[in-house]
Amino acid sequence: MRIAGRRITLETTGTIVVVHATVTLDRVVEACERRSTSLEDPGFCIDCGQEASQVEPDAREYRCESCGMYRVYGAEELLIMLA
Repeated sequence: MRIAGRRITLETTGTIVVVHATVTLDRVVEACERRSTSLEDPGFCIDCGQEASQVEPDAREYRCESCGMYRVYGAEELLIMLA
């Protein structure tokens, strides 16, 4: 089952990307807070919504271990995109 996402326009490139509906600003902020207080490096797949680990904060288009798509972004990078 595919969950509808929302469209985000990237300011730097003007590209429109669709972010999975479960990748919310609250989830991303919580992941950023975890990164600053622990050794975790969270990121999210904007295609399937799964959280990924060992992702650099500024990562873009890493491969998702769950769905195989190259749509994993670092939590801080997503925070910039969603804010």
